[in-house]
Amino acid sequence: MKKLFKRIILVLVILSVISFLYYYQIYAPIKIEGVKVTIMSLSESDLDSIKYHYNNIYNGEFEAEYSTLLRLNGKFPEGDENDFRIISIRLKINNRSIFSQNDIRGYITTGSEDSRMLSCTDNMTTDFVRSFKNGEACPVFMDLYTGGLTDEEIVEYVLQQEIKLYYNNALGSKTEIIPLKDIQPVESDIRKNE
Repeated sequence: MKKLFKRIILVLVILSVISFLYYYQIYAPIKIEGVKVTIMSLSESDLDSIKYHYNNIYNGEFEAEYSTLLRLNGKFPEGDENDFRIISIRLKINNRSIFSQNDIRGYITTGSEDSRMLSCTDNMTTDFVRSFKNGEACPVFMDLYTGGLTDEEIVEYVLQQEIKLYYNNALGSKTEIIPLKDIQPVESDIRKNE
């Protein structure tokens, strides 16, 4: 009876270790522990560039490899440079894995016909977080029509979105949907043109 009990305990311990390793190495190697939303003002030439970029992606003249169209009706909103902002979304990441998480990229999943979000671009540089370390990644930049919104309302609007996050490690690639509203703490950085 004692041998059977010891075998049952051994099997339970092995299953627990395998479950633990599976969860932290394969299923959920990272945990998002904070988000920082940076709001950047535009100049008139910045707005011209955003409008040009949006129209060319919508019309299929630019290959949208790193850009995702979020306002799907093709109508660029009316307004001047004060009615638009560039938004960056930075995630604070706890890598719970023995493997580094590399090439962290993403895009906003919640576009619509009349979205305030015009398009988003994933980070051109590759972010990574080393094994068992905390780090940051900026997977998304977004062009946003902000006419009539305060800075606080802009942050709140951004936090209602979801990011489809991609990253790689030694075991392969991983994709997660990250609802920004579920992340705490939230920081914001408002950058105005001087």
